[in-house]
Amino acid sequence: MSKKSLTLWKYALAGTVSVLLPITALALGTSSVELEFDTPTYLFIDDESQTGLDLSAELTIEMWFKLESEPLGADAYQLISKRHSSGQRSYALELQPTGHPNGKGIGFYTWSNGVDSACATFLDWEYQEGTWYHVAVTKSGTHVLFYVNGSQIGSVQICDNANIFEGAAEVRVGADDDANTKYDGLIDELRVWGVARIPREISGRYRHELPKGDKVGLRAYWKFDGDYADSSGNGNNLSQIGANPFSEDVPSFACLKPSAENIKKCSLVL
Repeated sequence: MSKKSLTLWKYALAGTVSVLLPITALALGTSSVELEFDTPTYLFIDDESQTGLDLSAELTIEMWFKLESEPLGADAYQLISKRHSSGQRSYALELQPTGHPNGKGIGFYTWSNGVDSACATFLDWEYQEGTWYHVAVTKSGTHVLFYVNGSQIGSVQICDNANIFEGAAEVRVGADDDANTKYDGLIDELRVWGVARIPREISGRYRHELPKGDKVGLRAYWKFDGDYADSSGNGNNLSQIGANPFSEDVPSFACLKPSAENIKKCSLVL
């Protein structure tokens, strides 16, 4: 897939008349990062080095992932987390297997003091190996929402932890801070926000790289286009443990080949 500018079109309402306006959007990049369960690999940034990743009442985490093998037993695969068992638990987004107590799906956990039981929210979802999915979770105060491929799935879930503990654990992608690597697959276009994105922002952006003007509240943006650099402007560059190869296997969809029938579907919502 070449990384190039695509000219798309969107509908805008001018009074009662629909007008076609040209817009330009970037396709997703040329590579994704591959994390392996059997040869422990993960990405991280120290707490002292990060800026803005101590999330609290308002947040959004979103990413593309493609699983290569499903977790075994009850252990979950960590997508991104900032937690350590020594009283430094803040938040975690994980992929849970069939054998997990909550069942198969996505779990999002937050801690208010770093120690006590987490506020757990969960999306019951039958994901499959070998398929690219975009997932997102938003938190606005005590309200949590899940999205899959740009669409809200399920209703609002209530989390009593309006605020999240500001701990000293590393932020890790593909593992938690107990050095347990719990992910086997590909990850791309990982974005962390300090605001709760609204539905049209998620549905209108997930097929595209972020336009330059859409960075309000953006804390970290890892494109994984051959490096672990942060494109948010906050300097949250990741480091690697183990060999993290980059793959040319990236999310693909009809939006990369605009046609009359998918012009509106693929438009970037401004």
